[in-house]
Amino acid sequence: MEYAPGGDLAKVIRTAQRDLASAQQVRKWAIGVGREAAAAGAANADVGAGAADAGAAAALKEGEAEGEGSSLPVRLLPTSRVHTWLGEVAGALRHIHAMRVLHRDLSPKNVLLAADLRCKVSDFGSSFELTSPEQLATTFVGTPYYMAPELLDGRSYSYAADVWALGVIGFELLALRRPFVAKRMEDLKASVLASDFSSISADHQPGRTAAQALAASGHPPVLTELVSPTTMLHSDPTQRMTLEQMLLRLESVPASQPTTAAAAAASCSSRDAPRETLSPSPP
Repeated sequence: MEYAPGGDLAKVIRTAQRDLASAQQVRKWAIGVGREAAAAGAANADVGAGAADAGAAAALKEGEAEGEGSSLPVRLLPTSRVHTWLGEVAGALRHIHAMRVLHRDLSPKNVLLAADLRCKVSDFGSSFELTSPEQLATTFVGTPYYMAPELLDGRSYSYAADVWALGVIGFELLALRRPFVAKRMEDLKASVLASDFSSISADHQPGRTAAQALAASGHPPVLTELVSPTTMLHSDPTQRMTLEQMLLRLESVPASQPTTAAAAAASCSSRDAPRETLSPSPP
């Protein structure tokens, strides 16, 4: 495994999840303080609310309006950074697909980060070279949470399976939780086959379904719509969004974003061998 001074996307997601949990605890504390201040004010009208109490009361009002803080924005990863990473990984996949290579085990831990936080797709130990563009793979490999429906269902699969895995990674970066969670493999398979976003995670954003977590992410539709059941997470591989379509969609991000999809796609010109580590970073 190549040295990655910036860690990997799995570490990034775990850190953001911890930060989100801390932010939610602070929000609950503020709501609690607000309630106490409101109760004290009602019991003793002569007690004037200080600046701190006024702030707490405001937090109470806002929190109650939002349902105990359930609408707290999830976004802890900058939109521009998520956009850049998705574009870089998509560009890298497009490069290896052009060489007729499937990654087959794409997951956050296999996307390494350089010191400047640019992505490097790694761990090609499960990769598979197709002898023709029409050939399909049939071997069952990969990390279950990132496996495409056709793979979990024991059907033949091709490049679209890698697109699905990237869609799951994109969902995690945006919503800070996986789109499909289950305690049993059978339940996970059922959710994946149906592209069902109704699962509730006991560990990350409890009480919210995957769809609700994505909607509350605070990220723009140009990104959240990429990871829907009608785009990259379409259960039918023949109807699933392609990498080319994804990169074109990313180009619609406002020019204020620091990195365009075109630059990310161009970055996949690396000459690194696809079975080792592919660096999609620009020269």
